[in-house]
Amino acid sequence: MKVGEAARLMGADASSVSAEIFDKQITDYSIDSRSVSADELFFALSQQDYVRAGFNGEFADGHRFIAGAFAARRSCGCCA
Repeated sequence: MKVGEAARLMGADASSVSAEIFDKQITDYSIDSRSVSADELFFALSQQDYVRAGFNGEFADGHRFIAGAFAARRSCGCCA
């Protein structure tokens, strides 16, 4: 699946993302921004998301790590 299709299916507002990213193929996903690779889709989960998914404990709000996940992508040389 390509990023553009995933964004459309999720109803995501991707208006601030460069158009070239929409053609990138997604091969996997991650909920940990520290381990996301160039071909993975990062899902930023909130504490409520973790609870709904059945996780126990306290987790950092993944939305705080979105910028870092984008920075890691840019440093890999795959995107402008």
